[in-house]
Amino acid sequence: MAKHSTTSKDFFKKACLFEAALIPVAVVLGWIANINPYQNLHFSESAIAYGLLGTLPLFLLFLTLEQIRLESVVKIRNVEQERDK
Repeated sequence: MAKHSTTSKDFFKKACLFEAALIPVAVVLGWIANINPYQNLHFSESAIAYGLLGTLPLFLLFLTLEQIRLESVVKIRNVEQERDK
Protein backbone atom coordinates (compact mmCIF):
# COMPACT_ATOMS: atom_id res chain seq x y z
CA MET A 1 0.00 0.00 0.00
CA ALA A 2 1.28 3.46 -0.84
CA LYS A 3 2.49 5.67 1.97
CA HIS A 4 0.08 8.50 2.76
CA SER A 5 1.37 11.91 3.75
CA THR A 6 -1.34 12.50 6.37
CA THR A 7 -2.33 10.37 9.32
CA SER A 8 -5.87 9.88 10.58
CA LYS A 9 -5.33 12.41 13.35
CA ASP A 10 -4.00 14.98 10.90
CA PHE A 11 -6.93 14.36 8.57
CA PHE A 12 -9.41 14.74 11.44
CA LYS A 13 -7.83 18.04 12.51
CA LYS A 14 -7.86 19.35 8.94
CA ALA A 15 -11.48 18.29 8.48
CA CYS A 16 -12.51 20.03 11.72
CA LEU A 17 -10.67 23.22 10.72
CA PHE A 18 -12.32 23.17 7.31
CA GLU A 19 -15.78 22.71 8.83
CA ALA A 20 -15.10 25.48 11.35
CA ALA A 21 -13.98 27.78 8.53
CA LEU A 22 -17.38 27.31 6.88
CA ILE A 23 -19.12 28.99 9.86
CA PRO A 24 -17.98 32.53 9.05
CA VAL A 25 -18.70 31.91 5.36
CA ALA A 26 -22.27 30.91 6.24
CA VAL A 27 -22.68 33.92 8.53
CA VAL A 28 -21.49 36.33 5.84
CA LEU A 29 -23.71 34.76 3.18
CA GLY A 30 -26.66 34.90 5.57
CA TRP A 31 -25.93 38.55 6.30
CA ILE A 32 -25.78 39.33 2.57
CA ALA A 33 -29.09 37.51 2.02
CA ASN A 34 -30.61 39.24 5.08
CA ILE A 35 -31.28 35.94 6.87
CA ASN A 36 -31.23 35.78 10.66
CA PRO A 37 -29.95 32.30 11.58
CA TYR A 38 -31.08 32.69 15.18
CA GLN A 39 -34.68 33.67 14.41
CA ASN A 40 -36.18 30.22 15.09
CA LEU A 41 -33.61 29.01 17.61
CA HIS A 42 -35.26 28.05 20.89
CA PHE A 43 -33.64 26.15 23.74
CA SER A 44 -35.78 23.86 25.84
CA GLU A 45 -35.44 20.73 27.92
CA SER A 46 -37.34 18.71 25.34
CA ALA A 47 -35.02 19.86 22.53
CA ILE A 48 -31.97 18.79 24.55
CA ALA A 49 -33.63 15.45 25.35
CA TYR A 50 -34.44 14.83 21.68
CA GLY A 51 -30.87 15.69 20.75
CA LEU A 52 -29.46 13.27 23.31
CA LEU A 53 -31.92 10.55 22.33
CA GLY A 54 -31.01 11.01 18.68
CA THR A 55 -27.27 10.87 19.40
CA LEU A 56 -27.33 7.93 21.79
CA PRO A 57 -28.01 5.15 19.23
CA LEU A 58 -25.20 6.36 16.96
CA PHE A 59 -22.80 6.58 19.88
CA LEU A 60 -23.72 3.07 21.03
CA LEU A 61 -23.25 1.80 17.47
CA PHE A 62 -19.80 3.39 17.39
CA LEU A 63 -18.84 1.71 20.68
CA THR A 64 -20.17 -1.62 19.39
CA LEU A 65 -18.15 -1.36 16.18
CA GLU A 66 -15.03 -0.66 18.25
CA GLN A 67 -15.53 -3.93 20.15
CA ILE A 68 -16.88 -6.19 17.41
CA ARG A 69 -14.60 -8.86 15.94
CA LEU A 70 -16.27 -9.49 12.57
CA GLU A 71 -13.75 -10.08 9.79
CA SER A 72 -14.95 -7.16 7.67
CA VAL A 73 -14.75 -4.70 10.57
CA VAL A 74 -11.31 -5.99 11.57
CA LYS A 75 -10.09 -5.49 7.96
CA ILE A 76 -11.23 -1.87 8.00
CA ARG A 77 -9.55 -1.30 11.37
CA ASN A 78 -6.31 -2.90 10.11
CA VAL A 79 -6.26 -0.78 6.94
CA GLU A 80 -6.67 2.35 9.07
CA GLN A 81 -3.87 1.30 11.44
CA GLU A 82 -1.54 0.46 8.56
CA ARG A 83 -2.22 3.82 7.00
CA ASP A 84 -1.12 5.64 10.16
CA LYS A 85 2.25 3.90 10.28
